[in-house]
Amino acid sequence: MKWNQIFFVIILMSLFSACNLTKSNLNKQIEIFRYIDIGGNRIIRLGDKVDLHIGYLHERENDYFQIIGGPFGGQANEIFIYVDKHNRISKFEFIYDKSIQFENQVESYKETIGSPKKNAKNKSIWEDSKTKFILFQSEGNVVIAELIDKGI
Repeated sequence: MKWNQIFFVIILMSLFSACNLTKSNLNKQIEIFRYIDIGGNRIIRLGDKVDLHIGYLHERENDYFQIIGGPFGGQANEIFIYVDKHNRISKFEFIYDKSIQFENQVESYKETIGSPKKNAKNKSIWEDSKTKFILFQSEGNVVIAELIDKGI
């Protein structure tokens, strides 16, 4: 075998390895975020006892609360927190500003958590082993996101 043939084979092997590495990264399961940072070193996690955060929550009903303040990062005007019967946080609900476009939000989340497992006209769903993230457009054209703990 001549040097130029060996060099060509090495280049082909390198390209093949790079393509396989890129393909495996694209198919890699990305872990979905399980917390929200509302500023001032205040982080609220799915599964937390709601009592840990009661100082900056407004109780709306027995099983859900609204975070005081807003708008929040990611252009959410309101964030609601739902709890289970043991007062553990089971779901976050984000109500986005009316100017937010559903398609733009889907593209934005693709950059951080990958492509959705299910994608429809006005609803996209991402899932990992512990968390489900649903992004949808309501009948009033408001974009809403739900971050749900699958274990609660």
